Amino acid sequence: KNDIFPPPDPKYTLYFSLAMIVYFLNAFVVQPWLFKRRYRKFRNVVMSQSTSLFGEYEVVERMKKENKFMSYYLMEDGVKNSEMDIRVVFSGKQPYFLLTSCRAFKEFRDLCPKDIDRWDHSSKSFGRMCVGSLDQIRSNQDWKQRRDAIMKVIGINFSSRFIPLMIRKIKENTSAWKQNEEIDLSKEMQSTTFAIITEILFGIDIKQKIGLIDYKDFKGKVHQINFEEYITTLSKDCFKAKSHPLSILFPFMVHRNLLRPNNIVGENCKNLWRVLSGYLEQNKDDDSVYYRVLANNSSFDKDLLMRDMILFYFAGHDTSSHAISSCIFFMKKHPDVIQKCIEELKTIFGEIKADSIGEHLTPQKIDELDYLTYVIKETLRYDNPATMSLGYQAINDVTVCGVPIPKKSKMFLCIAASHYSSKEWKEPEKFIPERFNPESEYFTSPDGTPVGLNVFMPFTFGLRNCAGKSLAMLEIKVVISYILLKYGNKYELDPEQKKNDFIRFAVGSQFKTKITLTK
Repeated sequence: KNDIFPPPDPKYTLYFSLAMIVYFLNAFVVQPWLFKRRYRKFRNVVMSQSTSLFGEYEVVERMKKENKFMSYYLMEDGVKNSEMDIRVVFSGKQPYFLLTSCRAFKEFRDLCPKDIDRWDHSSKSFGRMCVGSLDQIRSNQDWKQRRDAIMKVIGINFSSRFIPLMIRKIKENTSAWKQNEEIDLSKEMQSTTFAIITEILFGIDIKQKIGLIDYKDFKGKVHQINFEEYITTLSKDCFKAKSHPLSILFPFMVHRNLLRPNNIVGENCKNLWRVLSGYLEQNKDDDSVYYRVLANNSSFDKDLLMRDMILFYFAGHDTSSHAISSCIFFMKKHPDVIQKCIEELKTIFGEIKADSIGEHLTPQKIDELDYLTYVIKETLRYDNPATMSLGYQAINDVTVCGVPIPKKSKMFLCIAASHYSSKEWKEPEKFIPERFNPESEYFTSPDGTPVGLNVFMPFTFGLRNCAGKSLAMLEIKVVISYILLKYGNKYELDPEQKKNDFIRFAVGSQFKTKITLTK
């Protein structure tokens, strides 16, 4: 064996070790230090205080130890750093520019899409599941054609036809709820929104028709799980793979699928596409969004359209379920808020039996729920499902708020900091639905002027805003209205969660919403 594989020459081992030391020192010490020194002179830039190679890991862990939502430090930025326009954070050697102010948003919007546009994050996190989808390509004619085709099917003028489906699914999922038993509301709402969005996108009974699928874990062991579990597990594993130390230290190897667990995630993604493609070929549902779009655009690439549907699944499932759970929680935590919601529902719907709720939830009556709309919007401000937007990249060298941002730099819109800006919102750390009522004193910013354009951006803004926002808002309204009409105020929160003022339930949160039905 030694003749075939002779031991390495100690001299070359030493050279390799020295080369790796030089690489790590340059990439993770010298370059970040030079970067920070360059940007420290800008008073409107807040630099990450983390010294870890792994970005904000130290800050996130500190938040968790303090029993705060893991990204609460971004909200604190908005409250405490009112003059901040940009926050810079690191993930390994990679700096990211988080835009946080109204002024930064305006300049950002003016620079899109010529100088700033989306970047291909197909090797990062959830991007692995929908390679080539709308969120990963530049704002070109192909992107516009595909987006417009989908918007015609799920836009504001068409979303109301999904109301009966939404009611049917929330009715089915709440039928097993029992009094005096703790309910994992986060899990229940994820199951509900999963059933709703998959039927809208792909057709009826996809979970039952696909059956069990082979899924490989990070140890290489294969398990058989259903479609919902597959999607949920894969999305979590995509995030774990992105955050893996080797992924951060050797990003160039991630792009080539050379490292575990990234190569295993890649295998599971390909298996998802194969299974879903096979289902769509054999089960044609003309009412599904997939086939409606395909019927109107027969020249579309079926695989890319399928991945667009996977993207819309995430946009319409995980985010909506978190928003619903959070709204149910914060309404109950503020008794005056839930009481006003119940009174509004009674005024509009009257006294109705639980079995006939679906007959009364019409688009016209849902539109009349003004106060509930304020509550939902305040929930999306106070605890938006996403703390940051999807990623953008500088196509050219740009300047934002006087800060130079080099070509190819990655940037995000920091939703959390914007939604808690003490410059734009009165008492931003308080849950006050009236701030969205034009007649309320909270409707304006602290200096009496209107709240800045794009400061409230639960679905981001501009050319690349969320295409499914109308459908998402309708789904949130319908599900919450159903729960309040059926159960009213007859549920209690987990006592420990109720007294925690730093709890939030956004995507990735360590907290899960728990409730108990009462008589």
